[in-house]
Amino acid sequence: MPDRKQLPDSRADRILDAAGELLLRLGHRKVTIADVAKQARIGKGTVYLHWRTKDLLFQALLARESVELLDEALAELRRDPSEVRPHRLMRTMFLATERRPLVKALLTGDMEMLGSLADSQLGRQDAVSNAEYFASMTRHGLLRTDVAHLDYTMNAALTGFFVIDGLQPAADVPDVEARADGLAHTVRYAFEPQGQPDPDALAAAAAEVTAVFEEMSSNLGQWIYSHDPAPRSD
Repeated sequence: MPDRKQLPDSRADRILDAAGELLLRLGHRKVTIADVAKQARIGKGTVYLHWRTKDLLFQALLARESVELLDEALAELRRDPSEVRPHRLMRTMFLATERRPLVKALLTGDMEMLGSLADSQLGRQDAVSNAEYFASMTRHGLLRTDVAHLDYTMNAALTGFFVIDGLQPAADVPDVEARADGLAHTVRYAFEPQGQPDPDALAAAAAEVTAVFEEMSSNLGQWIYSHDPAPRSD
């Protein structure tokens, strides 16, 4: 990921920070480039020097959030290869996503907040990395092979842990750590083989998944700050 300190006066990050605050507060449809410029305390034309459309700006914002999430997961994998086990990685990703409401909105397809961004290229890239993760887990015996449509079923379970909060009274919702533990328990006993995995299989799987996440993080990181000024569009 590019070193943000190398960006001229961190102007691009100031714009992204402003866009993020507005997106969370107002939703994609209501935010304009003029709003972002005002929030960032810069001229409207300055925003267009970095991103030529509102959608490209918000896609860059979502990419930055996703890179931070990926890098958090990578840190755990490098610390302990056994973190690649589905129940442990899903717990890490759940907690990281709960700290990033924009990523959560992308994961759950929140059309009110994200609008057309919910079907962005970022989402399609995530689907590719998700498929590669499941393939690696299956290849190394870290997932059961007797569950029909395993990737769909596991993703449905994960999504359910995100969306259930809004479907019941707040007083009945456990704290985030307890929810993460519940997700890990569900994945461990519903989707993983019994017993402890082979250490060599864990190491091989961790290396493969680390490479997938590193490539995605690098690609997104390069794209976030790529400047492509063109005729203005709001």
